[in-house]
Parts: sequence; C-alpha cells; structure tokens
Amino acid sequence: MEKQILVRNYRIELDDSEHDPETPMLYYAKALIESDVSEVMPYLNTELNYAIYSGDKRFIIWKESGHKISLKPTEMSISKVSCLEEARYHARNAITRINDVWCRRVEIDTSGQKQSIPTPHDLWKLLSGKNCGLCGFKSCMVFAAELIEGNVQPEQCVHLLPDNSNHLEAV
Repeated sequence: MEKQILVRNYRIELDDSEHDPETPMLYYAKALIESDVSEVMPYLNTELNYAIYSGDKRFIIWKESGHKISLKPTEMSISKVSCLEEARYHARNAITRINDVWCRRVEIDTSGQKQSIPTPHDLWKLLSGKNCGLCGFKSCMVFAAELIEGNVQPEQCVHLLPDNSNHLEAV
C-alpha cells in the first residue's frame, strides 16, 4: 500500500513587515500549501504537546525548536527565522510531521479532550494587575504572554501571591 502524503507541494515566502529595527533581522516565513490540510488538525492536536487548536479545523499553533508554527487550511507560518534557508528547514520538518501524523491517523484517537493552553488573559487573572514593571515588562498582560511562551518564571512577579504562583506553575 502506498503511503498517503497530504502535503506534496508548498511555496515559501519571507515577510519582514513586523521587523523591529533594534533587533537582528528576523522574518516570518509563510508556506503556501497547495492542498487543504484542515483534516489533519484534530490528529495533530492529539499528537502535539501544548498545541492551541481552534476545534473547528481553522487553525492549530504549536512551538517547535523555538519557533511558533501556525497551520491554517492552505497556509503555514513559522516565526523568527533569519533567512530563507532556515525557513525551508523548519517548513520541511513541520511538513514531515504533518504527513507522518496524516499517515498514522487511523491509529490516533481524537475523541479524548486535551487540556488547552491558557490564554494570556487566563494567566493575567492570576496576577496582581498592578502593571508595576518590576518584572521587566510594561504590563501584567505582557508578562502573562511571556509566561505562556516560557520566557519568564512566575517568581519574576514580585506581587504574586503564593496560591496564585502554584496555579501558574500548574499551567
């Protein structure tokens, strides 16, 4: 039996429209996919750790090798790439993962509910809301977003109550 490949052809583009002039040049890479990949999303959601899935096959986001991968039905975005070669490398890895999951879909049980990743707003509700900046960020909401990314630790908020710290670490 021939292996069923979902994604055969795609085209890579780099986007520097959100570039910060004070940081080294980083791009968002976009892979335009010729086929609709929405059917693989529930399987990816089951297989990936810490994926954010819309539940309706509109998008799924996960982090791989320090890059956010965002998959839509005919498009994949990859954050923070320095050049076209790096974009191709990460796109190839993500496409390989997508095709692998697609080939194994009959073995994957998508009926179980996965715990979803909290939103910055979910974590913000556990913070003080003082926006004091002592953590190094302008607001508690930005700090919450950095927590989700794994770039900071809960203890960096000097106003965090011990009970809330335990809740944040559990997330």
